[in-house]
Amino acid sequence: YSGTYALSGSTFCASSQPYFQGAWTDLGGNDFDAYCSCFGDIDGDGIVGGSDLAVVLNGWQSGPGFTDGDLNGDGEANGQDLALVLANWGVCPQ
Repeated sequence: YSGTYALSGSTFCASSQPYFQGAWTDLGGNDFDAYCSCFGDIDGDGIVGGSDLAVVLNGWQSGPGFTDGDLNGDGEANGQDLALVLANWGVCPQ
């Protein structure tokens, strides 16, 4: 990618500094040292479980732009998101 990144309101897990190639502008609200130990907990209940799986399946291949259940940020819920839920299944660490 060539150009300048402009970031705001983004979360980067356990990254004490930004790792970008090239210039970037901090527009505020970025957290570069976030604690993200419960990836896949879509509903925020502290467990990656059935309700999170249901969100992914409900959004399953609904097409680009329908982001319910899109954990990897590619714009749709698909097999990659299903794999992320299953890989993180269980009670979130405290």
